[in-house]
Amino acid sequence: MLWKQVFNQDKVEKKGLKETFMSFMLKMILGLVPPKGMNEETGDIFFEIKRSPKGKLKILYLDEEIRITVGEKGTILVCERSMCS
Repeated sequence: MLWKQVFNQDKVEKKGLKETFMSFMLKMILGLVPPKGMNEETGDIFFEIKRSPKGKLKILYLDEEIRITVGEKGTILVCERSMCS
């Protein structure tokens, strides 16, 4: 599966200084818990965030299938609802 080749979490590679620092900061600021691995059947990778990020968000559009928001720094995010069962 190409997905696994790209996002394989089983590889153990030495992290660089920048990646180690970013992991530490995300853990300290957001309480980020790294994924335990990838679901072999679906390719899902789950992260846990123990503390909510702070900031403001404006909803530009919202319906049953899509949400468009803009953050306080101007970042636009488009989210589509997954219809998986």
